[in-house]
Amino acid sequence: RHFPACGGCDFQDKPYAAQIAYKQTFCTNLFARFSCPEVLSVIASDRIWHYRNRMDFSAQDRNGSLVLGLRQKASPANVVDVKECRIFSEHTGQVLDIFRAWAAESGFPGYDVYRHTGVFRYVSLRQAKATGAIMVTAVFALDQQTFEQHRGKFNDLAGRLNQISAIKSVYVCLNEKVSDDALSERLLLLDGEECLQEKI
Repeated sequence: RHFPACGGCDFQDKPYAAQIAYKQTFCTNLFARFSCPEVLSVIASDRIWHYRNRMDFSAQDRNGSLVLGLRQKASPANVVDVKECRIFSEHTGQVLDIFRAWAAESGFPGYDVYRHTGVFRYVSLRQAKATGAIMVTAVFALDQQTFEQHRGKFNDLAGRLNQISAIKSVYVCLNEKVSDDALSERLLLLDGEECLQEKI
């Protein structure tokens, strides 16, 4: 429903067979420049939706409300308010709605990457496709001391997220860097398992 404004994916307006044909032509032309004698046929996936294992959703303050989603292709300064993500997980909209409601109550405004103002930067989601388990990492431009002062609010957030049975761990990442990195080294486990297990 967010295509094509959302910058998270391409070709969602094309039938899957057409996507495969495009990939075949692209790879054949690419390797022809290196005198590659043969490019094997693209193998179709049996899973064309909800296949990605990680997505980083940007937070932005818009007229006093939190917008969570992906940056627009044509205008990266603007974030598309995502209600679903067909390439990541069927739980995406539900998780992001929890963050929107919590942010409205917590008083943490979305981060502006150009002015370096605000607090709430990203929601990073990772899903083990073999089990469906989800790891949530919320990224804030906060120092350790300020985080500790508001720990009760973050514990409340973890409790809300745990209402979704697929969520197995909730982290907070403290990232005060000027650079627009989704994650930093300061990760704090709020609740749940330390890591996900995946089978590839």
